[in-house]
Amino acid sequence: MTLSFAAPDTDALPLHLIAQGTASDWAADQSDSVQAWVAASGFDGALGSTLMIPGADGAPAAALAGYGTPKTRARQRFPLAG
Repeated sequence: MTLSFAAPDTDALPLHLIAQGTASDWAADQSDSVQAWVAASGFDGALGSTLMIPGADGAPAAALAGYGTPKTRARQRFPLAG
C-alpha cells in the first residue's frame, strides 16, 4: 500500500501559517488585491484566526491561519489543533 497525502488530481489550496503581527509583511509579497483583502479583514495572525483569500473569480484561492506569538503558543499543548 502506497501512502499519500492527497491524490495528484485533488483540488488543493495553499495554507499559509502567519505569526501574529506579520500579516502585513506576508501580504507585501502578494498582489494588490490580496494586500487589500488582508488589510480590510483585520487579520493579524492571532493564534486560531483564519482568513480565506478569494481568487479573481471569487472562489477560494488560499487560506491564512494565525500562528500567534511564541508566548501564546507556549501556553497551549497543541496550539494549531483548534
